[in-house]
Amino acid sequence: AKAEEDLLRLRFSMDPLDHATLEHVGYSVEIWPHVVPVLAKRLRLTADEQDELMLVSMRHSGQGYFQTPISEPGRIGLRITSYRTLNVDGEIDFVYGHIQ
Repeated sequence: AKAEEDLLRLRFSMDPLDHATLEHVGYSVEIWPHVVPVLAKRLRLTADEQDELMLVSMRHSGQGYFQTPISEPGRIGLRITSYRTLNVDGEIDFVYGHIQ
């Protein structure tokens, strides 16, 4: 009975997405080290995730997936970023999706 009362007191709701993005952008390999910090700030990536993106310029192609829990007073959530890259002729094609 006590557990049932506790469950009845809990409230659950789903808020609409704060942010959803799907982008395809291209950058020259030379400027990639300057682009990554800007992308990291925009996508709220951790330092480790930013380091992973920095390696893109050293690979022909790649993909990645980052998942970060969001915890705020009275609210929990998840931030997800998924990407694919292709490095051809000094140009990095970067396609990413980001939801929060």
